[in-house]
Amino acid sequence: MPHAKRKGFTLLELLTTITVLGVLMAVVLNAFSKVSRSGQRAKDQELVSEVATSLIFLIQDKKVWPSAIVQGYESGGGIINADIAVGFAKEGLMNMVTVVDSQDVMHVVGRDRLGLLDAHGAAVIKRNKRAKLEDTVPSGGTLQDHLIRYAIDVDDDGITEAEVGGRKVRVRAAAIAWGCGPDGKVEDTKLVGRSDDVFSWRLTQEVN
Repeated sequence: MPHAKRKGFTLLELLTTITVLGVLMAVVLNAFSKVSRSGQRAKDQELVSEVATSLIFLIQDKKVWPSAIVQGYESGGGIINADIAVGFAKEGLMNMVTVVDSQDVMHVVGRDRLGLLDAHGAAVIKRNKRAKLEDTVPSGGTLQDHLIRYAIDVDDDGITEAEVGGRKVRVRAAAIAWGCGPDGKVEDTKLVGRSDDVFSWRLTQEVN
């Protein structure tokens, strides 16, 4: 008497298939996450490099630092918030979107309305048009923490000085810029190139 043909899968086969699919999904998601983080870091590195380069071109062109740029560095800690962003915009730096109100006062709007944010902060602004600086970023820190920072050579000695990641640095450059990693914290600059933070300079440019 012929055997009846088996239909479907056994429980063991189903469990094995589900397990294999789960492992493959985990591998794919992990690879995607790494690619995503790498892409965000590349954007942030490009951003801080652009800030520093724009400032260097500015001083080379004007021969003197505009007062708004100096004030932002000396009294604002070099944090490119909305007020400092306006100073940048007035000098034609960073292609920020601006509007001028009825009292002839310029404001930054759109993605830069809170200031110049890194990729992690910009993603929050994109999702939430009403976001504020004190709002948290999923990867860590607040939007305030994810603003890009800068420093300039105010005394024209060829060295830019700043406190970065809790350490005072002296960099052989007319201007520098930096940003935190996903966690919203800037680590020791001795980790330049080896941390998730981004810096516009190399360790070889630092002087004692």
